[in-house]
Amino acid sequence: MYAYLISVCLSFIALFWWYLDYILEYWERKKVPFVRPNVWTEIIIRFYNPVPLVDQYKKIYDTLTNFTYGGCFQHFRPQLMVRDPDLIQEILLTNFENFRNRGNTIFNENEPITNHLLSAPGNLWRSKMNFVVINMSQF
Repeated sequence: MYAYLISVCLSFIALFWWYLDYILEYWERKKVPFVRPNVWTEIIIRFYNPVPLVDQYKKIYDTLTNFTYGGCFQHFRPQLMVRDPDLIQEILLTNFENFRNRGNTIFNENEPITNHLLSAPGNLWRSKMNFVVINMSQF
């Protein structure tokens, strides 16, 4: 009985480990330079000494110094960090159709802090971006 229970527990642990490893190889499969987090040390560090999100992104930004863009993870979700200003301009002005729905979960039309262009979802983002592009192209 105990052997069966232990084998089931070890199977779940192995399956979880494989799934976690599969998630963290996302950028490697896409052949994008990335910062692979050390899951266990990150959990321990954040539990005992929480680091502000800004500092975490600054660390990732500094790690990707030699690249124009790179991948990182936020809560096991892949995030692309673009470092080159020309590439940022191309994405935001030319290819903005591919920039919609970036996975931001915080958006409230009544809150001025979250009601801005980069946090707007889908069609609202498209209408705001069209307004910005039309007005910026007049200069």
